[in-house]
Amino acid sequence: MAAIYFRQQVLPAIYKIGHVTLPALIDQVAYRVFTRRLPQKSFFLLGTLAGMAGLVVLTPKLLRTVALGVYLSYKALQVYLLYHPKASSKPHVNRQKLIGQLWTAVEKGRLKIAEELWTQDPTLLDEVDENGWTLLHYGVIYGQDEMIEAIWLQAPHLLQKVDNEGNTPLHNAAACGELEILKWLDSKDPSLLKKRNNDDQSVLDLAAFNGCKAMSVWILDKDATMLTANWLDRTPFHAAAQKGHLEVLEKLWKINPTLLKHADINGDTPLHVAANEDRLKVAQWICSKSPDQVTVKNAAGCTPYQVAMRYEHFELAEWLNANHSASSTNSL
Repeated sequence: MAAIYFRQQVLPAIYKIGHVTLPALIDQVAYRVFTRRLPQKSFFLLGTLAGMAGLVVLTPKLLRTVALGVYLSYKALQVYLLYHPKASSKPHVNRQKLIGQLWTAVEKGRLKIAEELWTQDPTLLDEVDENGWTLLHYGVIYGQDEMIEAIWLQAPHLLQKVDNEGNTPLHNAAACGELEILKWLDSKDPSLLKKRNNDDQSVLDLAAFNGCKAMSVWILDKDATMLTANWLDRTPFHAAAQKGHLEVLEKLWKINPTLLKHADINGDTPLHVAANEDRLKVAQWICSKSPDQVTVKNAAGCTPYQVAMRYEHFELAEWLNANHSASSTNSL
């Protein structure tokens, strides 16, 4: 009875362990070995134990032993090719995790970790996220000076890469107010200063829009021709008026006073824009420079007062109406 039980119950169980459990165990251990979670000696130790188990369990059946040995060898090779980054041209199964670690390292300025990751897999340098941002965009957005230089040394072509909105890393520097980074990027590729994004915004447009006076001055000192209108015929002066940046407006006006009266494709002057955005101080400043702007009508036939009333900016509308009346009286 014991012999029958051993042959019918024990041997099939052992056989299952040899053919099912061991290969699965090899999968798990090999994965951890080649992702550096276990020392490589563990893999070779497991292989030795598997071979010994196969010989002990299946020695009476030589053919089955050979088949198991071949199968285990094939499985080991398959796992090695799958998990070892240098052994296969296929993407590493843990690639998404590496990419996430690299984004985080760049964001936090952890240069050593970032260098280890892109040294392990140089193709990570060309990864982009759902916004189309490259590693260089990330470095600029988070103000990581050392990281930016390290990325540029590894992949200088990233300077010309644009995101989903057409922004280069230089646009990001302008949008974030990173003047020193902007200067550094410009020194590496001066052609970037002339580029416009998908909304036809220049670097100067973004600097003015975000109230970066020092950056606006530096850009204009670098290239005075940057003070031009986009496809909507809006200038950086409109952008600064929209966001209420008086210091930038003052500087731009000193460089080119005619910008104060410049109308865009819809006939909107900077005062119309200020009225639309409820920028009372901007409206007061514009009218102090050019009182007649309060009477100008846009393409829709609206004065700045009417624009303010449409958007229920009543305090601004009241001031414009009073100023309008004063302007009309003076003209008489």
